Amino acid sequence: MADFGGVDAHKLAMAVMMGRSDEALAILKQLDLGTIAELVERAGVSASPEELHRAIAGSASMGELLDKVEKSTGLGLSDLAGLASGLMGKRG
Repeated sequence: MADFGGVDAHKLAMAVMMGRSDEALAILKQLDLGTIAELVERAGVSASPEELHRAIAGSASMGELLDKVEKSTGLGLSDLAGLASGLMGKRG
């Protein structure tokens, strides 16, 4: 997995798998709008990259982030998994 835009997808995956949600959220907050837009497009979900970016930036916890994303974009966990798959497969 490549490092891109200062975000290490492997480090993010490990934080998620090990249940280190604060670390995972901090890594997600490093994603820029362009990267989020690319992930949304690659995942084929109908969500506003701007809304996702705002939700990530304004969340104090992973639970809050998931709640905001669902309310503002309608994306559920399966949709977010699709975004994560795009993140993991992205090449630097």
